[in-house]
Amino acid sequence: MTPLCAPSRTAFLTGLYGHTSGFRTNNGPWPEKFPPSFLSVAYDVGYRTAFISKKHIYNTDEPLPGIDHWVSFVNQGLFTNPIFNINGTRGKHKGANGDLLTEQGITFIKQNKDRPFALTIAWKEAHSQQRPPHRYNPLFQNDSIPLPSSFDEDKASKPHYFTAMKKLPDSGYDDDKPKEKHDPPPGAMRQNLAVKKIKNYYRCIEALDDYVGRLLKVLEEIGQLDNTIGATVDWPQDVTLNAKVVTERSS
Repeated sequence: MTPLCAPSRTAFLTGLYGHTSGFRTNNGPWPEKFPPSFLSVAYDVGYRTAFISKKHIYNTDEPLPGIDHWVSFVNQGLFTNPIFNINGTRGKHKGANGDLLTEQGITFIKQNKDRPFALTIAWKEAHSQQRPPHRYNPLFQNDSIPLPSSFDEDKASKPHYFTAMKKLPDSGYDDDKPKEKHDPPPGAMRQNLAVKKIKNYYRCIEALDDYVGRLLKVLEEIGQLDNTIGATVDWPQDVTLNAKVVTERSS
């Protein structure tokens, strides 16, 4: 797996390494045709498919092949009040990005509870600048977070990539505000910014747990939890991939 957005996201969807898919970097050059994904394969045999996600492939919010319901945004998008492309219609949506994607996923699941579906949700949380929904702000507020032992170690003998960052970026801000609001507060110490970033990272992980839990709860409510691969903790031996026999697609 290539540790970059476009190659790794393509690999998750297609099962192909970057040298095979043609996606080797975040900047191209890229192939003209996106390779078949598990969503497009499912689409071809009659599944309802949805991509409700951070895309960051081709640096656009344009749909990939074989998707019935498309929700995405350009590149990194925004944590707060994002601009979504929903099936070709672009507009700003009020709220936290992760909450909005989760609600879109829940709606899709409920609308397709009686037919086979394949759904991908790729949330933005945990990426810099680590902006969880505001309700998570109180978490870890009074906790002491130790910095790693390597935080201030001498890295002179290590590759340049490992050089300690002299100026840490801020985290946890609402990124739909003017750019000048994104800089660290005047006089902010490097150590304090690091602790703030770690706490916001933890808050984002809490948010991700919440999003997944909400999806699992809906699958349980509609009776499809044990019939959906990727949603069961202890997979039963007879799990059936949310599958029914489908001979033709319907609208």
